[in-house]
Amino acid sequence: FGGVPSARVHDGSLYIASPDRLEVVILDVATGNQQIVGAATIRRPLTSSLIESYVERTLSSTARDEMGRPLTGSPGTQEYEERLRAMPYPDSLPVSAQLVVDLEGNVWVGSYPVDESEPVEWWIFSPVGGQPERVLLPARFKVMEIGVEYIAGVASDDFDVQRVVAYDLIRPPRAAK
Repeated sequence: FGGVPSARVHDGSLYIASPDRLEVVILDVATGNQQIVGAATIRRPLTSSLIESYVERTLSSTARDEMGRPLTGSPGTQEYEERLRAMPYPDSLPVSAQLVVDLEGNVWVGSYPVDESEPVEWWIFSPVGGQPERVLLPARFKVMEIGVEYIAGVASDDFDVQRVVAYDLIRPPRAAK
């Protein structure tokens, strides 16, 4: 549950998203100027049921034989479970899990998924400011690239089989200047 900062380089700028805030620092590498884009957010508490779900999910995915069958009573499984349960956990979940800059320079920040089976909330920030947009993307989908008319990434099914997927991206029309 410990989030790590995400960073991307796009068009001569370094974009850094903190897992603690829905905020991205945009650093112009040439000039050293920096800009912050973001929105207020409330951190979600890490409950005992979320921790229990994490422990069970971790045990079920790691304690399996080469055929994928659960290993019960195998050496080390009980110790591993005890360590998972005794591990110190943070008070709250990370705010963000992924950062992508699209081809137009918009900053996309994916929320930390509480449940892998639920769609993931993404926030889109324009580097020139304004209200952020919010979209939902499919569960278990890792965004790799966002173009003008598509979102491409890797989708994983319930068995962790991965496939490359591209979705059409329909953007609202822009106001005339």
